[in-house]
Amino acid sequence: MGLRNKLLLSFILTTFLPILVIATGSFQRFKNALQVDRIEVLRTIADVAVARIETFFKERKNNIQTIQQDDHIIEDFQALLQFKNNPDSIEYRSAKLSLDTHLGVVETVYGYIDVMLVNTEGRIVYVSNPEHMEVDLEYPLPDPGNKSFENGRRGIFLSDPFMDDRENDIPAMLLTVPLHETSGEWIGLIVFEMNMAPIYDFIQDRSGLGQSGETFIAKKEGDSARFLNPLRHNKTAILQMKVKFGSDTALPIQKAVQGRSGQGLSLDYRSKEVIAAWRYIPSLNWGLVAKIDSEEAFQEIEKEKMFITLVALLSLILGGGIAIVISKSITQPINKIQEGMVKVKQGQLEHRIASDVRGEVTPLVHLFNDMIAEIKVRNKDLNTFKHAINAAAIVAITDQKGVILVANDKFCEISKYRREELIGQDHRIVNSGSHSKAYIKEMWHTIANKKVWRGNLKNKAKDGSIYWVDTTIVPVLNEGGKPYQYLAIRFDITRRKKIEEEVFHLAHYDDLTGLPNRLLFKDRLDKIIKIRGMDKRPFALMFLDLDEFKLINDTLGHLAGDQVLQEVAKRLKECLREEDIVSRLSGDEFTIFLPAIGEKEDVFLVARKLIQALKIPIDIAGEELFVTCSIGITLFPDHGISPETLMKNADTAMYRAKENGRGMFSFYSPVEDFSPTTRLSMTSALYHAVEREELELHYQPIVDLKNGKITGMEALIRWRRADGDLVSPADFIPLAEKTGLILPIGEWVLETAMAQARSWREAGFSGLVMSVNVAAPQFQEGHFVGSVIEMMRNHGIEPGELKLELTESILMKNQEMVVSKLKQLEASGVKFSIDDFGTGFSSLSYLKRFPIHTLKIDQSFVRDLPEDREDAAITRMIIALAEQLQIDVIAEGIETKEQLSYLQARHCAFGQGYLFSRPVPKEAFTALLHSTGEDKRIQHELFDHA
Repeated sequence: MGLRNKLLLSFILTTFLPILVIATGSFQRFKNALQVDRIEVLRTIADVAVARIETFFKERKNNIQTIQQDDHIIEDFQALLQFKNNPDSIEYRSAKLSLDTHLGVVETVYGYIDVMLVNTEGRIVYVSNPEHMEVDLEYPLPDPGNKSFENGRRGIFLSDPFMDDRENDIPAMLLTVPLHETSGEWIGLIVFEMNMAPIYDFIQDRSGLGQSGETFIAKKEGDSARFLNPLRHNKTAILQMKVKFGSDTALPIQKAVQGRSGQGLSLDYRSKEVIAAWRYIPSLNWGLVAKIDSEEAFQEIEKEKMFITLVALLSLILGGGIAIVISKSITQPINKIQEGMVKVKQGQLEHRIASDVRGEVTPLVHLFNDMIAEIKVRNKDLNTFKHAINAAAIVAITDQKGVILVANDKFCEISKYRREELIGQDHRIVNSGSHSKAYIKEMWHTIANKKVWRGNLKNKAKDGSIYWVDTTIVPVLNEGGKPYQYLAIRFDITRRKKIEEEVFHLAHYDDLTGLPNRLLFKDRLDKIIKIRGMDKRPFALMFLDLDEFKLINDTLGHLAGDQVLQEVAKRLKECLREEDIVSRLSGDEFTIFLPAIGEKEDVFLVARKLIQALKIPIDIAGEELFVTCSIGITLFPDHGISPETLMKNADTAMYRAKENGRGMFSFYSPVEDFSPTTRLSMTSALYHAVEREELELHYQPIVDLKNGKITGMEALIRWRRADGDLVSPADFIPLAEKTGLILPIGEWVLETAMAQARSWREAGFSGLVMSVNVAAPQFQEGHFVGSVIEMMRNHGIEPGELKLELTESILMKNQEMVVSKLKQLEASGVKFSIDDFGTGFSSLSYLKRFPIHTLKIDQSFVRDLPEDREDAAITRMIIALAEQLQIDVIAEGIETKEQLSYLQARHCAFGQGYLFSRPVPKEAFTALLHSTGEDKRIQHELFDHA
């Protein structure tokens, strides 16, 4: 082949082919990148949909487990079965009303189509949705009822989807759970019917799926996959369309229902190529697929392909012409030195090109010979240096943009990449993502300014393993004094870092629960206090102690105790947000740090959630253990500004919660921490407060929300000391309860309130009910009932004029005694109200057992009405419950027109709050009664005065 042809061929090889290869490679990389991007989007969509579906059913199963253990539902169910032949009996109607209250709320809150009770013969004996009520209740379950009945006897069972004519062509499912007597005997089933509309909501969002994309679910049915939702290309596919398994390549939905998960190119149910991500949902034995047509996904790349092809052809034509012209100007001397150059190329560095060549290439020949001689010397030194470096360090050379130009053997060994995989990539190929952007930015700023950078880097190898390197990066400067390359020398320090991490973990984490220990918790608390010290932004700290935990260790052994602690730690973490910190201090003591919560009402909700979570039985080696806890709470900066003070006060509050009955929580009160001298002084002052007439009662009106009529008042105690300072009940009532002074103070309150009630009646204001709060120690006194009856007789209190406000905690202690006292007082005309209803944790059974006349909705639920959806739901539920039980309901803390309007619309009967009047002395309250006229109605635009 002639030189001219060789040059032309060289042009093709060195110009056109690289262009073609680069173009093809760029096209393929672009296509691969686009495919990876699409797969990532589909994978994310599929994972999110699966997570939401599983979470949805997990919440439903957790909910029904709680209902399954509700003794009241079991008792009411047994009553229905016992008196089913006498539906007009009191027992049957009472049981049905109770079930309507309990299960009706469950149906509404959780969106069930129906809640049914089924007897042991598989016949429905109760339905919560009156629209589905049959004339003869004892009829079989809807299909697939037989399968649900048989499987439901053995435990929680979720049926396959089926079409229910009542649900507008949306499939329904039956969630079945057995009910047992206390003895363990099976008495029937509770069945929850739900439709799949929420599941459809999880998969119908097609954001990121283009014009052809969709997400669908299916179940395995024999040798086929049956679709459970409408398809984008087949709206009637629900339970109608199925794909049979065959010997050909399985479709994504077939893989998914057979228990496999993955993503990539495949065919869909239309035999069309798609990019898809498929997931198996193990808890339901379903499959889920998110897909988009390949044609749409790669639409952009086809345009790029045409453009690259056109550029390559133009380059060939233009470059070929130039190569032909240049080849003609090359002279014969080139041919004479070709042989010498080939030998040098083969590594024969001792060879020299003959220097008798004449012409324009003569200087080139001399220069080439000198260069080969110098290269030979340097090559020897370089090989020696290279061997030494490779044996000791990880070495890489990059250009000024960080693209790897050189990678030694040790770099390949530790990164597990082949050299050709590293060359041309930047160091992001081994970036683990562990370092902050600021850290990497500082590194680049240092070397770009011609300075050597030293530091430690955490990298990721090809197989995903992590390794640490001690790194030095040296800038290599060009003739202009600017960096054009960077030399990185690294040493493997992975083992050292691993030891450091293990030491840190052992020093800062509890080895049983994996929670932060006392040292790490105190360190984090110190840091947040320093940050919050300037602006005093509040946060909450909880001290949690398990009740009677020693009994578990003593009876079941320390291994069982350790398992209980591990389960408690797990439940506590599940109840908290990511930014909250729970740690184990020692034994059964835990601390919980809520950095983003400072409002007392918000902390209250968290504490209630924690206590409820621990009330669920823990299964240890077949034994059901019931664990409760007591929680003490402090708020920064109100209860302390140092870690030690906050912890001490939280501990004090925790012990107060234990004293109040365990399974409760208590906020810290400064009264709890008085020194003995201060406590003695304040106790003495409080002791003389009655005889010195420092105590006084203020009265707040209770108003009929329909017409604004004042129906009664609540008596609220105040302590005005001799110096004129008004002491809050929150400060002196806890002290009074601790010292026993609550008994004479409570007696004074009752005497004063009854005397004032008679005074107002004699002044012409009849029909008013005086409400008085009763403390637990006061109610538990043996002579309490006789004392109240005697006061009523002395002051001429008529039946219905006195109402005693009790807390839920009073009712739950020694219930036999409580029932006896309440019935004696009720016989004398006393009425009873449950104060702060909904904030306690006791069973609602006392509403049936005790003679309760009124429920008071706590102001914490009223404060954010009507905006707060959760408060609104709780308020509606309490009003509905009171209506079903035919008792009155009073909303506390009404301060705005919007709150009043909302409560009126929900038929709340009575209310009190600043919107009507603050608590005022008796003179001001008398003036208020005079201002309302004969009908005692407060004038307000939202009241009906017709």
